[in-house]
Amino acid sequence: MLETTGLDDQDHLSVIGALGRAVSPKAPLFRAAWMQTATPQGISQPAEELDFLPLDGVDYTNSGVAAADLEDELSSLPQRPFRGERVVLTAIYITGAGVASDALFRLIITPAIYVGAVQVGATQGQMPGIAFGPNAFGVRLSFPTAGQGTRIYVPFRFNGVNATDRVIVAGGIFGRAVR
Repeated sequence: MLETTGLDDQDHLSVIGALGRAVSPKAPLFRAAWMQTATPQGISQPAEELDFLPLDGVDYTNSGVAAADLEDELSSLPQRPFRGERVVLTAIYITGAGVASDALFRLIITPAIYVGAVQVGATQGQMPGIAFGPNAFGVRLSFPTAGQGTRIYVPFRFNGVNATDRVIVAGGIFGRAVR
């Protein structure tokens, strides 16, 4: 498994030695500032940094004569390894008369969010898009790490788009990218 953090999980631990002083057996006596993120052999370790991944949006106009459901997906291909944590979605419904309204409550993620062929979440099913709205609280997820060029996508259904009406669905994922 590819480790993308670049740090050992126990690097922050220390041992209390004589006279109550902290002792770290791994720490060298002196290390120049430019070597702080390098291995003892001088190889720079990759570091994860907060980043965002925009998803390709969907702009759909129902040109038919009857109401129709929109089934599509938001997707992206990250250009560096990326591990998502927070999905943010928005959906705007625009009537034929030009009246716009927030319609995220009508968007259903189905069957799941995917990183390549791996689903995010414990099971497949229908998840309301409003759970990932801009004002949603406490909705961090644990995405698997997507390698460069791995397709990340969010399939969705938007019910009942009336004739001549328009739906714009957009989103993004906040997470960590390897630099």
